[in-house]
Amino acid sequence: MKKIILLTLATFIFFSLGFAQTTTETTLTSTETTTKPVKQHKVKGVAGTYAKCLNVEMKNLTKELQERKKRFREEYINAVKSTTSTEAKREAIKAYKTALRDIQKWFNQATKEAKAKCKSTATSTPTSTSTSTETSTQ
Repeated sequence: MKKIILLTLATFIFFSLGFAQTTTETTLTSTETTTKPVKQHKVKGVAGTYAKCLNVEMKNLTKELQERKKRFREEYINAVKSTTSTEAKREAIKAYKTALRDIQKWFNQATKEAKAKCKSTATSTPTSTSTSTETSTQ
């Protein structure tokens, strides 16, 4: 009898808290959307070129990062399934963690390179465009 009462009380508290949070969040989002319009700023010039270049590069890098992680995850799962000893499973876990660290190091380095590439592209592109326009107007 005591277990039933405690279970009923716990269920009531759980659903009460869940309902209160849900209604509060719904109320906040509905008032936020009506009171705050979304503003988008357009970036022009060198900063805009840099942002576009970096956006494309980061999309490509992120996609490759996810593919690499997925491939190593599948290899890890297959290695764990195929082994029977605890020591072999530990080695598979260590190899997987090392691979993830290496992937993250690669991603960080590739991000730095992409930023440098986009920075050099952004600063060189408007300069060449402006000089060609100046010569054509003369």
